[in-house]
Amino acid sequence: MFEAWSEVWTVGSADAIRVGNALVTAVADVIGAATVRGQGRGSVMRLLAGEKWTSEQLGHWRTRFEGFARQRRAFAEIARKELGSEVADVFAGSEPPA
Repeated sequence: MFEAWSEVWTVGSADAIRVGNALVTAVADVIGAATVRGQGRGSVMRLLAGEKWTSEQLGHWRTRFEGFARQRRAFAEIARKELGSEVADVFAGSEPPA
């Protein structure tokens, strides 16, 4: 990911760099939300039954993931434009995030 990001910084337009930076930030947000300890169980139950996220933690992760999906779409659109490819709906055939 960082190699691709560096390439965008090297040859991308100012808009591509801005969108690429936002995409990498969104990835970090998803990773951060996905790696927090579940608060749905106490420490003894966590040892016996494993991690469990609360509905608030799931909502936080979902929001971050949807933000990542939007940034990924924006990056694909600007990359296709700058490479001279037709801009296409990259979520065609699937439901895009809200």
